[in-house]
Amino acid sequence: MKHQPRSVVADNNNQPNAVNDGPLFSWHKGALTISTDRRLLDIDFIHHFLRHSHWAQGIDRATLESAIRHSLCFGLYRKKRQIGFARVVTDHATFAWLSDVFITAEYRGNGWGNG
Repeated sequence: MKHQPRSVVADNNNQPNAVNDGPLFSWHKGALTISTDRRLLDIDFIHHFLRHSHWAQGIDRATLESAIRHSLCFGLYRKKRQIGFARVVTDHATFAWLSDVFITAEYRGNGWGNG
């Protein structure tokens, strides 16, 4: 999957939106990083993947940006290039729903998506 430009979801002040943001989480192992920092998300990459997926086929960018703003998001990166994504819809207390989980085809089969 080829992707070039990077973009972030921003609020009206061009700052990353803080809705539902909790503490930033970052985990590193070798060339891999998992992070909840929305500023690192490659929205063009995520949108391209999801709009071609069977569960979100045709999703428009505005809907995706809204979903990201109101969710706890995890990006998976290899050498700073985004290769995966997961989104958690949560009240941060008693409920969480995992959604939009993917790793690009070229990086599947390595066990990186296993808990």
